[in-house]
Amino acid sequence: MSIERLEKWLNDRGFSPELREERLDQVIGAYGAPGRHYHNFDHLRSSVKCLDRSFGGDWRIEGAVWFHDVVYDVHASDNELRSAEWFDAHIAPQLPRDEAWVIRNLILVTDIRRGPGKDPLEQRMVDIDLAILSEGRSRYDDYRRQIRREYAHVSAADFCEGRGRILEQCLRGPIYRTPVFQAREAMACWNLRRELRDLEHGMILD
Repeated sequence: MSIERLEKWLNDRGFSPELREERLDQVIGAYGAPGRHYHNFDHLRSSVKCLDRSFGGDWRIEGAVWFHDVVYDVHASDNELRSAEWFDAHIAPQLPRDEAWVIRNLILVTDIRRGPGKDPLEQRMVDIDLAILSEGRSRYDDYRRQIRREYAHVSAADFCEGRGRILEQCLRGPIYRTPVFQAREAMACWNLRRELRDLEHGMILD
């Protein structure tokens, strides 16, 4: 579904066949890169489904979903900015300027240090990106393993400390901003607190 859906998104935006194929190849190469155990096409696929199911679709949010992790370097702290810059260079020139600005901003708000404001599109985008946090225990634990594999180069102690800080920041919440996801807030908090307790005892799922 993902490739055909992305191809349709590009086609609907007026990308020529040649440029469409070039951008498809770039996105496929990025999300299929070695080391992407969570931030890959499965994440995109589930996010697009979540967008459709929860909010009835929106081409601007969908665009941000496709490109928000196009740059993902576990050694860097500016992936959202670099993904937005990739979007500026490769996608935005084919879009109306105001719509391109909206999508760029939606990419940037997925930085957990920034988060969404009061804009409904921002809130929907971030809730979609964080939907995994409120999945059932089994799926959430799979996600934990995938994140650990992406950071396999980090020692167990450093991983526990760094991951713990992120979870604590999320728990200062609220995690979700939209009504449809606020109904899942309790499950997300339960997952995060359970993982945080494990990390405090040096327990990592790998």
